[in-house]
Amino acid sequence: MSWHLRTNHQRDFDDAIKRPGRFDLLVHMRPPTWADKLKLLKKFWPGSQTDEDMAAVRERLSDWVPLDHELASVLDRFTFDEFKSFLESIGKGQALKTEVEKMDEEQFHQKVDKWGKDYLALHSGMEQQADAELSLLQEFQLDEEASSVQ
Repeated sequence: MSWHLRTNHQRDFDDAIKRPGRFDLLVHMRPPTWADKLKLLKKFWPGSQTDEDMAAVRERLSDWVPLDHELASVLDRFTFDEFKSFLESIGKGQALKTEVEKMDEEQFHQKVDKWGKDYLALHSGMEQQADAELSLLQEFQLDEEASSVQ
């Protein structure tokens, strides 16, 4: 799979709009971190889930992928909508808690790994369009480094 998903990326702007003096500040907006996604889990799964159900899902997911786990860096790159779609693929329209309880840690890790490789715009394996072109992850990292607001 080779595709680009960009919205208002500076590379796509006409040179005239990017000339010095037009925009003097680059603000890097990163996706919510894995820790933020866990805290705000109900925002990613709207519906009739109780706070207790969300707490149970949050506890299970944080046990499966602690903040220092290598998959946390993959989950950090999920945008809001990508993470919501990821959860929907687990929940399949059912109660998220019920569906997560049906999974084990290995199944969850495999699903995160597959989504990280196949569906995310900011994954490390994204094919480059041309030799001189950067992957979206590389662009994201350069934008983050260049951002005046950290």
